[in-house]
Amino acid sequence: MKCLITLFIIIIFTSLSVKGQVDEIEFISEGKKLNTYFYKGVGTENMPTLLWLHGNPGGKEDGTSETARQLTKNGINVLRFNYQGLWGNEGEFSLGNAVNDLSNAMDLLTSEEMLTKYKIDTAQIYVGGNSFGSSTALVGAMYDERIDKIIGLALCDHSYFGRQFMDPNSEIRAWLEAVMDDLFLPNGIIKQDKEIFMKDLTENLYKYDFVAQAAKFKNKQLYFFTGLNDNVCPIEDHLIPFYRKLKELDQKSLEVTIQNCDHGLNCETPTTFAEVLTKFIKK
Repeated sequence: MKCLITLFIIIIFTSLSVKGQVDEIEFISEGKKLNTYFYKGVGTENMPTLLWLHGNPGGKEDGTSETARQLTKNGINVLRFNYQGLWGNEGEFSLGNAVNDLSNAMDLLTSEEMLTKYKIDTAQIYVGGNSFGSSTALVGAMYDERIDKIIGLALCDHSYFGRQFMDPNSEIRAWLEAVMDDLFLPNGIIKQDKEIFMKDLTENLYKYDFVAQAAKFKNKQLYFFTGLNDNVCPIEDHLIPFYRKLKELDQKSLEVTIQNCDHGLNCETPTTFAEVLTKFIKK
């Protein structure tokens, strides 16, 4: 009987180790409680940690992200949250507020309690995001020295969108207006007026322009994975100008992967977010 009990305990422990651990986290950003979960990587040593930033509007974070679970199996911690103003969170949704949420999330992630509880390797903290999340990561990194490892999937430059909003002759102005109408009130799922989001972009063009401020990335580690067939944030407008500026500055920690994919990273050669992220983080 003792042997059976011991075996049962070992099986339970092994099962939990393989599956990983998901905890709901109390995260308050600027007085707003945000949907936040920490996915603990499998392993006993300090491990790399990814702070993930979703696109616009993304989906409600409820601790069931399959991408995050796959990353934990590869020994990577993941912190995920929804920005203020989205998915039941109080506040207003804008790039500026999302960047503030990111800064507060870095405070949370690097707190002594989190570092100890989740065995976070402080030398391997990555901030990554897709689409709107990639803009949030890059803008946040310009003003936060703690963010020095950045991953952008389906890279978007929202300062570019802001300039197009202000240009009455813009070729994509009508498309941008249609996208905003699909996302915001009265017909969209984001419960606020689109003018709040647009006003934030147009009033902060230089602040959000990571091409104009590319020198701030000189000593940061960057990885971008994007698609040739991205019709939402085409590489000609969003990736290439930034890439060329970084090369002019002789940025040496820059890696770019361009494949035959669309904005959602549906690729001719199938891949997943987890595969792309793991390859870069664990290389």
